[in-house]
Amino acid sequence: QSDGTKKDFVTASQFKDALDVRNYYLYTPLSRNNYLFGMAIFTKFPIVKQGTITFKEAKTNHAMYVDIKINGDTVRVYNVHFQSIHFGAEDYLFAQQATDNTDLSNDKWKENSIRILRKIKTGFAKRSVQVDTIVEHIKSSPYKAIVCGDFNDTPWSYSYKQIHNLLDDAFIGSGKGFGHSMIINSLLSFRIDYIFHDKSFRSYGFTTGNTHASDHFPVYTYLDINKK
Repeated sequence: QSDGTKKDFVTASQFKDALDVRNYYLYTPLSRNNYLFGMAIFTKFPIVKQGTITFKEAKTNHAMYVDIKINGDTVRVYNVHFQSIHFGAEDYLFAQQATDNTDLSNDKWKENSIRILRKIKTGFAKRSVQVDTIVEHIKSSPYKAIVCGDFNDTPWSYSYKQIHNLLDDAFIGSGKGFGHSMIINSLLSFRIDYIFHDKSFRSYGFTTGNTHASDHFPVYTYLDINKK
């Protein structure tokens, strides 16, 4: 809870006003310099239930959900943030040098490659456990689900496939192009942010935004929750 003086609630209120919505749910487990960091879901529809899902041994990765009433139906909406790879400045510099064909020594190539592969392996292992937790939660839900968030993984990953086995990918349903939501060094681009929905819903107008509020681009879609 907050008395309203915390700066995260000021930001949340600004979002609420900008989006012209009445209802939102915040989960802010991290604090730094009087700021609270976390996740949020904003909605114009009434929230009848809300909750958080924590992942073991994860400090900055979590999931949350709300059950919202839409014209008499109840839909469960998840916001997820799976394990990051935690690339640092030296990793991005190496990626830039590699794409620029910079002349690096064999030892430098080996050192950087091993470090990056180790981070990728660790991230993959942790995400696998996290996505299994979400899959079980979705399966136990009494309502049809929408899953949104930063998967930190590509459409060829285990994380993506496990969710896609249950739900439809809105980008596949109505997106165009490659749908890249993150670009590194203006050269490497990835689709790692997703909107999944119950197979009985229909997606249309999927769009990837071009705002630069973070290192990710926002993704949007419209959903018709009536039968296809």
